[in-house]
Amino acid sequence: MTNWQAIVFGFALAAVVQSVSASCWQQQIMPNGLWNYEAWLCNSSQVVGYWYHSPTEWGPFSMMLHGYIDSTNPSDSSSWRVWLDNFQYSPSINYPATLKCYKRMGVPGNYWYWYTGKQVTLTDGQYTTSGSPWVLAGCPPVRNTQHLSGSPPQVQIAVSWGGFGGRSAIAVPNYVSIGAPFIGYLDGYIDALTGRTASALKTKRTRR
Repeated sequence: MTNWQAIVFGFALAAVVQSVSASCWQQQIMPNGLWNYEAWLCNSSQVVGYWYHSPTEWGPFSMMLHGYIDSTNPSDSSSWRVWLDNFQYSPSINYPATLKCYKRMGVPGNYWYWYTGKQVTLTDGQYTTSGSPWVLAGCPPVRNTQHLSGSPPQVQIAVSWGGFGGRSAIAVPNYVSIGAPFIGYLDGYIDALTGRTASALKTKRTRR
């Protein structure tokens, strides 16, 4: 192995070892079966590979990496991704974090994440409400909870499949007539029997 090959290999090995423990710009996995979870997310420019032209012309190249949370809904086993699109550590504008929602499609071993078109910007303490387009689309209820300065700055995002603000969100199985998960929000309970169509579904609510 030539000297330049040894150098490139050494850098690559160091990068692999460094990525064994997840950083804030990497995937954060919410354990299956949990209803509540929190993770620190950030966006950071990181070395992702090395270019080579000749023994004297080579070097690393970088790209912006985005932290995200992968979560499975305990009530219906659907899988989702909460992607940190942008975060500003700024007290004057109350630490806004912009999130995007993706849904896992396909089957185990052959799947991808589809962008739902839902995006939300939450400032410190804000969360997605039960009637928001984000939650109505089936995306995990999320909250902007804590913040860390530094390079890169980090935001802690909380996921709660039970919802925030004292209301719950339960995902009912997909129906052909709906074309997307029907989400029932309740203070008491939802009455939804398997096989009913959207027109036959009846959501029972209690008054506030």
